[in-house]
Amino acid sequence: MKFEDLKNLYLKKKEQLGAETYKHISKLLKQAKEIHKKDWLKHPTPNGDHEQSWRAFKANLPHKN
Repeated sequence: MKFEDLKNLYLKKKEQLGAETYKHISKLLKQAKEIHKKDWLKHPTPNGDHEQSWRAFKANLPHKN
């Protein structure tokens, strides 16, 4: 999973939910984590820790300061 994939998930939800999309961010991240895990299973990290990989993915997301 890449940032663009997450962005596309958000934009799909935004089409469905409009201005209320922000209320569903936790569900969106849960869905993204499941997709990330499927991708990770194809090429697992050497230590075999998906949670660490997920945390690294989230930490590298663009954010506003």
